[in-house]
Amino acid sequence: TIENEEGLSLTYQIVGIDESNPAQKKISWIAPIAKALLNSKKGETVSFRSPKGEEELTVLKIEYL
Repeated sequence: TIENEEGLSLTYQIVGIDESNPAQKKISWIAPIAKALLNSKKGETVSFRSPKGEEELTVLKIEYL
């Protein structure tokens, strides 16, 4: 679960390429946001480049399913 710059909390599941489904918040491990989140820790702020430009996210919670 992350919090974006607008204060919105979102939960993503990082999955394999063939399992990705952005509408279900399942993102491929090769997506820029997933690469930024991999190896991050709770409380860290990470940044990544999106179509809107450079964005920052704060990691609120990490779960392994």
